[in-house]
Amino acid sequence: MYRIKTYRGFPPLCLAWLPENRLVTLENHFPAHQLPHPILLQLHAAIAQILHATGMCEYLERIFRGQEELWCLASDGTTDVASRLIGF
Repeated sequence: MYRIKTYRGFPPLCLAWLPENRLVTLENHFPAHQLPHPILLQLHAAIAQILHATGMCEYLERIFRGQEELWCLASDGTTDVASRLIGF
C-alpha cells in the first residue's frame, strides 16, 4: 500500500481523482508487465521531496517550460535562442 503525497502547485481539480485517504494498492492485471519495484517508488518519493524542499522543482519547471517554448521560434529570426538555452 502506498500513500499519495501532493505538493504546492498540484491542480486542485485533480484532487477529486485521488482516494480520500490518499492510499493506493498497486495490482498487476497484465502479466506481461511487472509492477514498479518498491525501492524505485521510494526513490521517486525521496527525489520529489528533495526537489520541493530545496525549491529545485520550480527551477526544473522553468526549464521544461522553456524547452516546450523553444520549438516556437519566431519566423523572422528574432528569437534569442542563447537566452533560452542558458538563461534558466
